[in-house]
Amino acid sequence: MRVLIDARCLNDSGLGVYTVEIIRSLSKLPIQIGVLINPGLEDNLSILPVQNYNVIEVNYGRFSYKNLFSLSKHLKKYDLYFLPSPTVAPLNSSIRIISTIHDVCPLRFRRFFGIKVYLAFYLILFLQIIRSSKLLTISEFSKSEILSFFKFLVRGKPVIAIKNGLPRRFSSNKGEVSELIKKMMASKYLLCVGNVKPHKNIKPLINYFISQNGLHSKYKLVIVGRIGGFITGESIDHCHKDIVFTDYVNDHELSMLYENASAFIYPSLYEGFGLPLLEAMKFKLPIAASNLPVFHEVAGNSISYFDPVTFTGLDDFILSIKDNEKSNYEELLAVYNWDDAAEMIYQEFL
Repeated sequence: MRVLIDARCLNDSGLGVYTVEIIRSLSKLPIQIGVLINPGLEDNLSILPVQNYNVIEVNYGRFSYKNLFSLSKHLKKYDLYFLPSPTVAPLNSSIRIISTIHDVCPLRFRRFFGIKVYLAFYLILFLQIIRSSKLLTISEFSKSEILSFFKFLVRGKPVIAIKNGLPRRFSSNKGEVSELIKKMMASKYLLCVGNVKPHKNIKPLINYFISQNGLHSKYKLVIVGRIGGFITGESIDHCHKDIVFTDYVNDHELSMLYENASAFIYPSLYEGFGLPLLEAMKFKLPIAASNLPVFHEVAGNSISYFDPVTFTGLDDFILSIKDNEKSNYEELLAVYNWDDAAEMIYQEFL
């Protein structure tokens, strides 16, 4: 079987991690893989076994109208086109398409994204669902959300929830380390990983942290993620001495931040899965997350929960943190495996 995987989302944080990990595991299976990318993304594929995939470059993005009619010449050589992220699907090709829909956040939280993003996202998923023979997603929660918004389109099509795997991107210790990260190693801090999008709930977390004088006398709050360049990015005053924005960090720096954190805080209002939960578990951190159904699905009773609006419960969690405390998530993490996920996806390809 010859499968073309659209990997033009490689720079998009969680979507990029998902795509690289799935390609990495699918390359071990008996299929011929083609990878569709934009120029400049080759370095993101450096961890993959080169002999097991071919690279196709196009100079337009996954949201471009050119996808409607210009992809057909690249698709002719393949039996299946796999879309692991929201992408404008081609209209002038009879190739079989399978898509992964991670979440419907711009639809559920239209007030954060605005009507233009809402309509664009809806139309992209509308076309993607119509053109796909099967739909994959990453949690039972996301499956229910897809059915909630697109039940009339999905009727008769399989929607299969396949869990994400434990991130493997921290296996290397290579990479530059900034002076800011080195400085943080000497501090006690709470770690939060997520870019500044309104549904990530970073600004309310900062306001809560600043209001709790006793907390930031003991801990700093370190926020990892890009702080600009996104259409719905919020303007945040990050001048408080105990709030640290790292902006982008490489994988080595992120592993150092996880390794030395006192605890992990995940305040998001909406997620399709929540890969940072598994990352924090890998480093055995005490974790407090928003009281969301998807986080209960992923983490169960192994972590603490708080109200993401009032932050009720978060102060008790922080006060309970012990120095150098490590939590054991080994049994839970055993069910999150990228090779298992890729095997399940491969079976849907057949």
